[in-house]
Formats: sequence, C-alpha cells, structure tokens
Amino acid sequence: MNRVSTRDDAMRQSGRQASPRTEAQRHESLEACRAAIRQDPGNATAYVALGDALSDDGQLDASIGAYREAVRRDPRHANAHNTLGVALSARGLVDAAIVEYRTRSISISRWLVRTSIWATRFANGTIRGRL
Repeated sequence: MNRVSTRDDAMRQSGRQASPRTEAQRHESLEACRAAIRQDPGNATAYVALGDALSDDGQLDASIGAYREAVRRDPRHANAHNTLGVALSARGLVDAAIVEYRTRSISISRWLVRTSIWATRFANGTIRGRL
C-alpha cells in the first residue's frame, strides 16, 4: 500500500488538482479564515476553510486540528468529516480516516433522506411552496 505524504499527493491520487497559490495568497487565506472564526467562533465551515488553508500552506498537522475543531463544533458537518479523513489519510492514519469517511456517509445519508422526504411531500401537495 502506498502511503500518501501530503494533501497534494492525496488530491492527485483522487484525480483532483491542488490550486497553486503564492505565499502571499496563502497568508491572506489564513488571515481571512482566522478573522471569520473570530467573528463567529461556532462556525464549523470557517474551521474547515482554515484547515484547507493550513493544508495548502503545508501545515498538515495544524489542518487536522482545524478539521477536528470543525467536527467538534458540528458533528453532522459532512465536509468536515471528509476533509478530516483526507488529512488523516495523508498522514498515514488510514483507520482514523475510514471512521471519518463513514461518519460523513451517515451525515450525507440523513440529509438525503430528509431532502427526499421533503421533496416527496412537496410533490404530493402535502407541503406547499416552491423548491
């Protein structure tokens, strides 16, 4: 089994491309994320964005911390679990990554079920309004 050493390697293996950024752009992204967290410390999405920015800056361990904080703030945040799984996999922590991927799948499934129920009720006329 090949060990993935960085987020960029993980992205390449999954067919995605990392966006090339200058040092100034990475710094600006980090500062914007930190400002968003200062403004709304409970915003899990801001922690995911911080994790992405830290990962882009080569700070994989710090990005894992940010993703873990996002999951702590919102345990049902599917993208937080997914990005944490990618980062853990990049660090070689495959078993921990699988746990996050499974949690993400459960979160997405619940959302799909709720959305499907709502759409069905809407289509049947039980719920009025627009989609």
